[in-house]
Amino acid sequence: MTTGVLKQQIITWLLKANRHRRRGFTLIELLVSIIVGSIIVSALLYLVTELNRFNGREELLTQTQQNMRRALDFISSDVSEAVYVYTDPDPIADQLDDAPDDTEPILAFWRLDPVNTSTLDDDCEDSNNESECSTLKVRQSSYTLVVYFQTTAADDNPIWEGESRIIRYQLPKYGSGADDIEELNHRSGYLDPTLEETTFAGWNKDPDENTDGDSQVLVDFVASFNDTIPTARTCESRDFGAPPDTPAAKSNSFLVCVSSGDTDDEVAGFDESLLNRTNQSVFIALTGNAARQDNDVLTSGSSEASRLPTLESEVLIRGVIEKPQ
Repeated sequence: MTTGVLKQQIITWLLKANRHRRRGFTLIELLVSIIVGSIIVSALLYLVTELNRFNGREELLTQTQQNMRRALDFISSDVSEAVYVYTDPDPIADQLDDAPDDTEPILAFWRLDPVNTSTLDDDCEDSNNESECSTLKVRQSSYTLVVYFQTTAADDNPIWEGESRIIRYQLPKYGSGADDIEELNHRSGYLDPTLEETTFAGWNKDPDENTDGDSQVLVDFVASFNDTIPTARTCESRDFGAPPDTPAAKSNSFLVCVSSGDTDDEVAGFDESLLNRTNQSVFIALTGNAARQDNDVLTSGSSEASRLPTLESEVLIRGVIEKPQ
């Protein structure tokens, strides 16, 4: 009898305990759990978002700096082939009828480019200009005018998203057509600087024609003209004496200083226009800015966070044309 009562009491207790377990959470407990869970999930999502933004920012900065390095290496290599570099590019750029719009000339020089003369006559007797044909077959090259510009103007092409970009302009002697070399067809506006009526220092385009050169964007995401670079750099601070009446550097972000050369008594007997051709070298500084338009990682307003360290290069010009002997 006692055992049966005890069993009945145990069964009753178990049923009550099971009933309490299946009762579930109260509304307050559910609300507290939701709030705590939301706080934890929000914190984790914020952390993941910030990590993605940081990684994206660092990737853009690294990519932009690599592009700046490639551009600086290209410009340095390009100008190292120069035979004549202008201390002031403005007078040359003003003569280019097809120069890029809304740009500032930063660097101008002449260089020798190879010419494929395989299509020319062996004896040049059937050529339009026998003397030029014979000279070209011996020289195997011609002079090309190269000018670097910087612009901050907006471009309709969605490819260019940066605040500023560098444009390389060139005016070669011959056209780009298949028969231009064979027929010795000069580019419109081109005037050979080795002719008697002109020189490298005093070059002027053909007055009867408009220039017809080629322009290509070299690099985007250069710091803009108005972007204040922390390190003050001028031509004078680099021991590059600016010649008289030469305007100050237009932009700190793409700075080019051309040495004006010796002016002592040893070269006093030479023409004044040639004095800047002695021991000439070129200093180039380039500063990038990775800010993108309509980009939530690096927008145009984040100049401090998106500006990159300045890259510098100095090139010795080995050209000997129009130098005092």
